[in-house]
Amino acid sequence: MTFDTIHGDSELSHKMGIPVDEELYRVIRLRYWNDQLYCLEKAYYLRSVIPYLSTEAVNSSIWDFINEAYGIGIANSDDYLSLTNLTEEESALMGLDHGDTHMVLDSCNYYKNNGLLDFSHTVFVYPDLALYFHTTNLANN
Repeated sequence: MTFDTIHGDSELSHKMGIPVDEELYRVIRLRYWNDQLYCLEKAYYLRSVIPYLSTEAVNSSIWDFINEAYGIGIANSDDYLSLTNLTEEESALMGLDHGDTHMVLDSCNYYKNNGLLDFSHTVFVYPDLALYFHTTNLANN
């Protein structure tokens, strides 16, 4: 696991729509379900929105911490689902073969007034993975 503070580079700036050198929390962690690896998550949180993030939150629930500490919840998100080949770094972190194809979810999460909260890149490797989506169009309400 990695938990540190970084300054965004041009790639993160492009993905998040933020200035280069924006200060971010970086969280890289392996997630397990039923004692089996199900994903590698790389998440970047804006320090301008979340000035403090605890190690305890990173080890349990970041979203619970953000909600309790700052009263911030996710209002909406942009999610991009794709298939991709594992990079050398990803394969080394997960102990899988470089180039293996897995599902990836890139997400930008927003809080009220469409303020950006974070960007995450999650590589799913769980063998029996199933996803469920429920979509509501608020304009129809």
